[in-house]
Amino acid sequence: MSSNSKRAGGTLDNSFLVTPNEDSFDFSVDSHIQDVLEVSKIWPKLWTKEQVIEFQGKNSWLNSKDGKLGCNTCIQAKNSIHFQKSNSDNRVRISSEWVSFKIVAAGSSRTNQLASLRNKIKQHLESKAHMLAENILMNSSNKVLDKMFECISETEMDSTNRLFKTVYCLAKNHRPLIQFEELVQLQQINGLDLGSSLHSRITATRMVNVIAKEMRRRLILSLTQSNSKFTIMVDESTTLSTKCTLVVYILAYFDAEIPIVAFLDLIELNGQDAESIEKALWSSLKCNGISSSFALNNWISFASDGASVMTGKKGGVATKLCDKIPNLFTWHCLCHRLELSVHDVIKDCTGVSRFQSLMDKLYAYYHQSPKDSMGLDKSCVEVGIEMKKIGRVLNVRWSASSFRTIKAIWNNYPGIYLHVSKARDAISNGIRNKLESSSFLKELGLFYDVLSELGMLSYILQSRKTTLMRAQLEMNRTIRILESLKAEPGEKEKEIIEAIRKRNS
Repeated sequence: MSSNSKRAGGTLDNSFLVTPNEDSFDFSVDSHIQDVLEVSKIWPKLWTKEQVIEFQGKNSWLNSKDGKLGCNTCIQAKNSIHFQKSNSDNRVRISSEWVSFKIVAAGSSRTNQLASLRNKIKQHLESKAHMLAENILMNSSNKVLDKMFECISETEMDSTNRLFKTVYCLAKNHRPLIQFEELVQLQQINGLDLGSSLHSRITATRMVNVIAKEMRRRLILSLTQSNSKFTIMVDESTTLSTKCTLVVYILAYFDAEIPIVAFLDLIELNGQDAESIEKALWSSLKCNGISSSFALNNWISFASDGASVMTGKKGGVATKLCDKIPNLFTWHCLCHRLELSVHDVIKDCTGVSRFQSLMDKLYAYYHQSPKDSMGLDKSCVEVGIEMKKIGRVLNVRWSASSFRTIKAIWNNYPGIYLHVSKARDAISNGIRNKLESSSFLKELGLFYDVLSELGMLSYILQSRKTTLMRAQLEMNRTIRILESLKAEPGEKEKEIIEAIRKRNS
């Protein structure tokens, strides 16, 4: 603006103060262009252009209307809820003059008027009301909404974290996920915040899948980063829908002394031949993050059952893997070896089949008839014993399962004999006659002694902490005990022999 636009008194010309189609103007100071003024408000006429820039530069809250000064900060804070809460005792009052643009200069001379405006601006700047208003506006501008959402987000994360821990506890302890909803309700009753969603059984299933996927990812990541050697253990199984699947476990040492065994994958097989199984196994390793190059360098052993499709010397899965990994160590599972040995003995001993036939009759008699099962329970209560569930013996299950059946027959013997004695049908009479025979009782005691040792050995071989050296020691111990039973009866067989002697005498 040219100097000709100023009047003799140093005040701004009206052409500068008022523009066409505008009732007022305002000067706002830009940090880069100090001499450019935005015309929107009418400032006091006694101020020069330089004075407007100076005052507004030092006091960003300063505003003007119709030549009268006001405070933007106090106007914004007056109706603020935060100001009302901070000033609940009404000790601080915002100046109505500054809010209503009523601040004018006092005095007759221009010098006195300028001094008057300077004093009023200074006094208002230092007033408690203005400073409180500035603090409130400053705090409200510090992303309060973002912080509120952060707090909400943290609350939701905490509740979701509790839900995941609940699901993990159920899965780790092999509990049905239908109990998840009940546990959520229980924890809410106890005052724990679990949110308002993700409480269904279906959601719990998805949580388990997420947890398993993350644990598997971390395991494989640790395996690849540490460049550790690993072992793959597989076993075939059949689903309820009669689909053939392959259960895959991985074993690795890492830095621990005890190897870590973890479930890796459940593969649905397109075929049960060796080629299909091998192809599915390599595909599973790749999908879980184990590359072919890493597997070729770090895969040291492969363990499976004794099926020909797995361990066949000409075309088994182990043979095909050894063609790609020449130093791969293949191993026939010791637990499967033990069961195959037991079944081979059963085939060669005719007396065992006779005893097994009676066990199957007892299983069918009490398992397929709820009436007979209830009668056995009442008979056991009558003789003062607790009924044990009777299963099958020497079938496809482990030796430990067969021992549980023999133990149940041993403990339930008084109740079984009492129950079949009360019944008058031909089946129960035949079972009673066999239960009374000395040969059956001796065989029962012998099987109790033998299967107790085989069951204990089976449990030890199934343990993840069992090493080959300990397995060898335990098998040698079991062999010595079984050989000693040839020369001298075991503990339970001695009890039977003594009971028979007393009965005959």
